Amino acid sequence: METSEYSSIILDEVIPLGRNGKDYLHMFNLFGLDDKVSYIDCASGPSSFNAYMSSKDIQVVSIDPIYEKQREEIQRNIKISFDSLIDQIKQKQHLFKWDIYRSVEHLSEIRRKAMDDFLSDYENGKDEGRYVAGSLPHLNFANHSFDIALCSHFLFLYSDYYSLDFHIKSIMEMMRVAKECRIFPLYGLSGKESPYLRDVVKILRKEKYQTHICNVPYEFQKGANQCLIIRKKVKSI
Repeated sequence: METSEYSSIILDEVIPLGRNGKDYLHMFNLFGLDDKVSYIDCASGPSSFNAYMSSKDIQVVSIDPIYEKQREEIQRNIKISFDSLIDQIKQKQHLFKWDIYRSVEHLSEIRRKAMDDFLSDYENGKDEGRYVAGSLPHLNFANHSFDIALCSHFLFLYSDYYSLDFHIKSIMEMMRVAKECRIFPLYGLSGKESPYLRDVVKILRKEKYQTHICNVPYEFQKGANQCLIIRKKVKSI
């Protein structure tokens, strides 16, 4: 399930929170890629990335356990968790950069629009196989089914909830079904770099995967403006 980027906000569980297609383009630096690139969006929650890209005839399959539920139940859950988050954000505005979003009210408006777009697309998307119930570290797809796997606001963000082993297994699974994996952000809810990041990179490089930490044109949680890109193992000649 997609989660909150709000460091030091009190969260008892993973929270469903939707981001829009333009957020994704900036978070993962997806500009300039071929329209034929296919994506699997893991722990995508109620984001509208799938709806946005599908409207451009770009293939996206979104994975999240909430897709087991009916539209009405997802909508109710979104309202409960989102309203609680907004209340907390108003108390801790100093934790964030207010350039992408001009105010808490503007943030709320953009996020609600993203989740409304998701809800409008959800039933048709499920019928078309674009929204699939599932969760990391197990993806029910064949090897190399996609070009790029994305994971927004789940891995690394919830380092206090999920182990290093969970992170490694999840990334390996994404790399099994895709040629490349991109993860954003690299900070935990503490507002600091995830304690797992360096170990994850070290383990992946030991397994001969190519890793690259790059700056991206998106920063809301202060300091969280980098994405981890993982590519297939280097082949020996």
